[in-house]
Amino acid sequence: SIFTTHNILFGLAALALFALGIWMRLHKLELPFDRDSYDEGVYWQSLRAMSAGHALYQQIFYSQPPFFLFSIFPTFMLLGQTLSAARLGIALVSLLGLAGAFLLGKAISGRVGAIAALLLLIMDPLYLRESQTIQAEAPSAALSLLAVGLIYLWWERPEDTIGVCLAVLSAIALALGILSKLLAVSALVPVALLMLARIW
Repeated sequence: SIFTTHNILFGLAALALFALGIWMRLHKLELPFDRDSYDEGVYWQSLRAMSAGHALYQQIFYSQPPFFLFSIFPTFMLLGQTLSAARLGIALVSLLGLAGAFLLGKAISGRVGAIAALLLLIMDPLYLRESQTIQAEAPSAALSLLAVGLIYLWWERPEDTIGVCLAVLSAIALALGILSKLLAVSALVPVALLMLARIW
């Protein structure tokens, strides 16, 4: 049927875009050190100090909330404690932003909105660059996008079990985004507005 064909095409388009987003993040992940700024070297040294058993905020000076480094520390340790291993952690977390854009677009404008939002974020050069650099911007933005996308879906169906799960996941994503970089607190605005609109 036409409905089934549209579902298949939508699914294939979404999978192709996610695959493109993954490839773009893995491509040239091993470029020379300090391609972006001094900060990347600082965070890399912080990860190396953590791997040696030193604690954040005690032996290690660290100016950000803790989740940013903790979120990429596992890949850093498992894949050889290299610069590429640390960048891979950023790239993986940044994929949550693609999921958030997809959910947000779908909630606002259906399938076309989902594909359009996903494509726009994939083609954003700034988001791509930050997704390959050891800095807190991409993880924070990714988790904020995911939080807003999830709360939009909750807004459409707030009363059943799935709606409750969406609200909980949105709150977790928002909290982790803020714990990656405090500027993510701006995502509280759309989340709070949607909750107030539903209550009203």
